[in-house]
Amino acid sequence: MQDVGSASMPGDSEGDAASCPRSMHVVGRSAGQENHDICGEYVHVGQHHGFAVYQKLGSATAIRYLRSMHRWVIDRAGVRESDVCVAWANDSVGSIHPARADLIWHVWDVTSQVHVMDANVVTFSAPAKITLVGRAANRENASANGEYTLAGVCHSRPLYQHRNGTAVLRFHSDEGRWLLSSVYDSGNVCCAFAEGDSMPHPGFPELQWHFWEPQVGKFSPDPATRTLTAPRMLHVMGRSAESGNARICGTYYLAGAWEGRSLYVQPGTQTVIRYSGKTDRWLIDCEGLAEPSLMSKLYHWILTGDTSAASERCTAHSQACGTQHPGFCDLQWQELPPPAPAAGKRGLAAPPVVDQKRRRLDAADAAEARARRPDGLAGQGWLPRIFGGA
Repeated sequence: MQDVGSASMPGDSEGDAASCPRSMHVVGRSAGQENHDICGEYVHVGQHHGFAVYQKLGSATAIRYLRSMHRWVIDRAGVRESDVCVAWANDSVGSIHPARADLIWHVWDVTSQVHVMDANVVTFSAPAKITLVGRAANRENASANGEYTLAGVCHSRPLYQHRNGTAVLRFHSDEGRWLLSSVYDSGNVCCAFAEGDSMPHPGFPELQWHFWEPQVGKFSPDPATRTLTAPRMLHVMGRSAESGNARICGTYYLAGAWEGRSLYVQPGTQTVIRYSGKTDRWLIDCEGLAEPSLMSKLYHWILTGDTSAASERCTAHSQACGTQHPGFCDLQWQELPPPAPAAGKRGLAAPPVVDQKRRRLDAADAAEARARRPDGLAGQGWLPRIFGGA
């Protein structure tokens, strides 16, 4: 590592700390390259001279702002008053954080003894995983379903690769589209695409995917397919076996998208967790797959987007508070107890009762919960009820 040298002094603009993403990624250096260890996930740990500081997970390496030179630097020694670093990027706008794909990074090269520009190195805020759901098993490219992990960058935006194959989700800047293609494809060659020039990553349920259909010789929209940032599974816990409605506890798997958000199913039961746009709530419905059946109701929801068959019936609910999936520990869940028996008529259900039973968080759970907590939930009571799985 060497001194970063001198630079011009652009105007100051510190911005708002609240706009800083909780985590960011550095990508672009392969494992065989010198200083490839700068790549990885960094988390927001505070501020230095009014600018955000990010620290690499499991390392002392930090990204900090060198105010005297108006540069962002990656420093293995962490936060300090020094211009010694392993990489740097000029910042002409004085951004409050370095999670910007337009930064041009220069990485220290031992052979030439200077920092050398590397256009492949990019810093941005993006989820580590994206899940594609909804492509029917009997349709072309059904194998695209599954989880994709952050693997690099393409056209200054994140590139994700299927965890079990060569399929990738990548951006094509010439057409402003996200593409689903093979890792070996280039240009606009793909098996599916979604218009998304304004989307920083492909994990937005608003994206409308069009798949190549050999039978008709063209790309056709598939409204059932969605790309989500939701975890593949969730765990509901906290109700003892003796408690009412203990059946809501268990593991749920991501099954599709419903009203633009993730939908989860508990295998071997009729229970689902879904979103209600009518009340802006997450609902746990123990009879969600009862009548009509899974095939005729749930998949009718997923495949057609027809929400008319859905009701507000549920066993428990929580205000969504802007969350894109229900796997946030901050969500306040309320149980709806069954109505008391009555002769002749069924009475209305009693008002919802908050289940106060708590589960102790270990250090790992607490760290994960803090990282996942959406801004809209800050300051609310801490009732850990549902946890995202691996």
